[in-house]
Amino acid sequence: MQHNNPFTYGNPVPPDQLIGRDDELFKIVERINTGQSTAMTGSLCSGKTSILEYLRAAEKQTELYGDNTNQLIFYYLDASTLEPTYNKVQFWNDALKPLIDCINTQNSSSPLESNLLETYQICQEKQFGGYEFEKLIAQIRKMNWQLVLMIDEFDMLLHHPILNSTEFFGGLRSRVSLSKGALTLVLASNIPLSQLNEGTQHFNPTGSPYFNFMSDIILGPLQNTQINKLLQPGETYFTEDDYRFIKNIAGGYPYLLQVAASILWEMYEKGFEKDSVKRQQRVKQAFYDQIAENTLKKMWQRWTEETQNDLTSVILAYLEQQQILVTQPIEINKLPEIQIGKWIAEKHTPLLKELRLYGFVAQDSSNDWRGFPNIFLDFVRENQLRVSDDKQPDEKSHVIIREDDDILEKLFSPTFLIVMFIGTIVGERLGHLILTTHFGLSQTFSGTDSLSVLIFKFVLAALGAFLGYKIAKWFKTKPSYSGT
Repeated sequence: MQHNNPFTYGNPVPPDQLIGRDDELFKIVERINTGQSTAMTGSLCSGKTSILEYLRAAEKQTELYGDNTNQLIFYYLDASTLEPTYNKVQFWNDALKPLIDCINTQNSSSPLESNLLETYQICQEKQFGGYEFEKLIAQIRKMNWQLVLMIDEFDMLLHHPILNSTEFFGGLRSRVSLSKGALTLVLASNIPLSQLNEGTQHFNPTGSPYFNFMSDIILGPLQNTQINKLLQPGETYFTEDDYRFIKNIAGGYPYLLQVAASILWEMYEKGFEKDSVKRQQRVKQAFYDQIAENTLKKMWQRWTEETQNDLTSVILAYLEQQQILVTQPIEINKLPEIQIGKWIAEKHTPLLKELRLYGFVAQDSSNDWRGFPNIFLDFVRENQLRVSDDKQPDEKSHVIIREDDDILEKLFSPTFLIVMFIGTIVGERLGHLILTTHFGLSQTFSGTDSLSVLIFKFVLAALGAFLGYKIAKWFKTKPSYSGT
C-alpha cells in the first residue's frame, strides 16, 4: 500500500503552498512597486527563500504587481553557491542577463531596445565601470523597465574573498540608490540589517552605512492560525495532543514544523509505539538528531557571540524559574508553549528585544514574552555545558552550580533514599566480611566492638551510601533527549 507523507521539507515551498507571511509579502510587494529596496531578515528555517520564490513566480506576478507586471524583470542569486573566484564583473554579467534575454526574445526590437543592447555591450567591454553603467541604467529607465535583483543568503558575502570589498558593496549601493527605481534590491539575510552594516562599516568608517537605503523586514515565527493551517494535512492521524506536541518542540518556524510533523507522520505510518507518550518521545529524539547539526548548530554559529550569550541567559533563567536543572531531561508534556516569566522579562528586556530582531522571541497582544522552540532548550543546555566544562568553578552559571549544591533536596527523594540505604547495607556487610575473614572478629554485631572496629564499619557504610548517591544521581541526570 502506497503512503504519501503530506509534510515535505528541504526545498523551498511551492508558491501555491506558501502559508502565512501576508503582512511581510504586502510590504515587500509595495516597495517593489514603488522602486524601493528591501532587506528580509530572519533565522534559518524562517522561509526566506520560499518568499523570494513566491515573489518572482510567473503565475503570481499579475496578482502581486498588477499593471507593473510587464515592467518587472527578476534575477535571483544564491550567494552561498558562489565560487571564491567570483568577482564583480561576473556578478553584473549574471544580474543583467535577464534584460538581454528579454530583448532577444522580442519578435521585433525597437530603437530603445537596440540602444539598450548596444549600451550593454559597451558597458560589458568596460567591465561595468561607473560611467558606462550610469548610461546603461538611464537606458533601462527609458524602457520603463525595472530589474529586481534578489540575493539570497546575502550575509554570506561578508565572508567572500573578493566580493567582501568596498568596490562591490559601495558600487551596489550607489547603483541601486541612484537608479531611480530602475534597479531594485531584495535581500534575504540570516542576520539583521544592523549587523550587515556593522560588518561592512570598516570599509567606510566615516561614511553612511552601505545598506541604510533599505527597509528591514523581519520574519518571525508563524502565528497560531497559520501553524494550524500548515499542520492541517496531518488530521488523518494527528490528535489534538499531537498538534500541541509539534507546536511545543518546533515553535512557529515553518521548516521545523514540517520536519517534526513529517517524522510524526512516519511513526504513525510504520505503526511505531501505540502509546502516545512513547511515540512523542521517539519523535523528539529523531527530530533532535535531524536538526541539531544541520539547522540549530548553523543557526547558532551565524549569531554573534553576544546574541548567543543573550539567548543562553534567557533560557537558563527560564529553566531556573521552572526549577529544571541543566542536566535534567525535559518532560515535553509539562512544558506548554513557552511563556517567559515576568521577572525574566524585566531582568532581560534588552536581551529579549535583541532576540526579537531574529524573530526568536515575540511579544503577544498582552505584551507577554514567548518564544524559542522547546527543542532549542536541549541544544542550548548542551552548548552551555560544553562551554562551562572549560571554566573555573566560580565562573559557572548559577543554574549549573545549583545542580551540585542542592544535595538536601535530592536526599529526600525516594530514589536517592532507597539507593543510598542499599549502599549503606552493602558497605556495612562488606565491613563485616572483611573483619570476620581477615581479622577473625566474629562479634561484629555484639555491641562490644572496639572503637577502631566501629569506625571501620562506619567508614565502609558511609562509602556505600556515597556510592549509592552517585549511582542514583547518574540515573537521574544521564543525558537524554527522549523527554522522560
